[in-house]
Amino acid sequence: MWLFTPIGFFSIVQKAASNHLTVRARAREDLDALRQSYLPSLSETMTKGGTDYPYRATASHAAFSDALAKIGKNIGYDNFKDEVASRQGVKRAQIYGHVWTTLLDLQSAPAKTSKEKSGKVLSYGGVVINGSGNVLLVEPRDHFDGYVWTFPKGRPNEGESPEATAAREVMERTGQITGVVTEIPGRYAGGTTVNQYFLMKSRGPFNTIPSNNKVVSLKWASYGEARALIRKSLSPHGMERDLTVLDAGYLAWHRSLIEDRHRFEHREPTLRTNWKVEPMTGEISSFRIDRSFSNGEMDQIRRGSLPAAMEEKWFIFFEDNCLHVCRSWTGMTIFLAAFSKIGAGVWKIDSVQMPGEVLKNQGAPYAAGLFQYLIDTLLLGTTGEMPELAGASPEEQALNAWHQVGSASIGK
Repeated sequence: MWLFTPIGFFSIVQKAASNHLTVRARAREDLDALRQSYLPSLSETMTKGGTDYPYRATASHAAFSDALAKIGKNIGYDNFKDEVASRQGVKRAQIYGHVWTTLLDLQSAPAKTSKEKSGKVLSYGGVVINGSGNVLLVEPRDHFDGYVWTFPKGRPNEGESPEATAAREVMERTGQITGVVTEIPGRYAGGTTVNQYFLMKSRGPFNTIPSNNKVVSLKWASYGEARALIRKSLSPHGMERDLTVLDAGYLAWHRSLIEDRHRFEHREPTLRTNWKVEPMTGEISSFRIDRSFSNGEMDQIRRGSLPAAMEEKWFIFFEDNCLHVCRSWTGMTIFLAAFSKIGAGVWKIDSVQMPGEVLKNQGAPYAAGLFQYLIDTLLLGTTGEMPELAGASPEEQALNAWHQVGSASIGK
């Protein structure tokens, strides 16, 4: 038997030719906590290397049954993972969360019809998480059905797929353009519908103004903020459902980040022939950047960046120790940077050329900042610092970032 508790995880079996139970654990402190809190007659912990469970102890059937009864009587929490986090830390709660997600596979996937066997209508929604790890929540008008903050969702039109329904509903209720990343495992019952959710990423500037009369406000919230907001709901069942959806969404998001990172680091090198390229024209100016790169960073820089969608606004390739940075829509070369090796495993930028008129309009500090931002975000996959326009408002800064770098401004 596997037993997950707020004080530890245990595997309990009766070995052949024995008349007692063996309680096994992956962490010694779990057995110590069990002995101290519920099972004082548990034997001393034994260490057995090379086995699936390195720590074990023994107890009689009767003593273990009494301990289970005590554990049951002490249940006074309304969320198991929260209780684990408070007693054993967030890392242990996250590990249990991964187990919880895997167990969702036990739920049989019903046929994609408009109704469940329960008679409830199917509804589809999105858990939209941006590059900063913030999730999009909506506040329904009049806190419909007891929901104060929840996820955008709705029912399909005739012939509409679940993914298309979710993307449309998110767009209609929030004005946010999104792309589906993956299906979030499980079906989640609501008051009148059974809901299926998809993890989504933003494909446009972050919207904060509702675009539907069913929604009165929007909020981009961190994971912790989102849990606090969801707990404001007046429906206990709805609150628990949305907390579960939130956890499942973030677990899917973390998995997608790892998968995306592996794909990013092993992407095929971009070549000049992959895109239409136009050389610089007119007067050419240059500026210098005092920055060096390791061999590992240069491996990523040499791979360049090939746009896969319209909102990815740059095509970048490396050729003859020069980095060519071109606008994807026009193919026009905006930056041409020469690199040289200055020591064992160290490279530097010798100079950066760009059209003189563009440099004059942008100014050298802004141009240098934009060039480095493109290297950081598109080639190295790190969080770069987008240069700011002097005197511009936050809204103008966001619009300029979208105009200059597209989806790079909101995270890959």
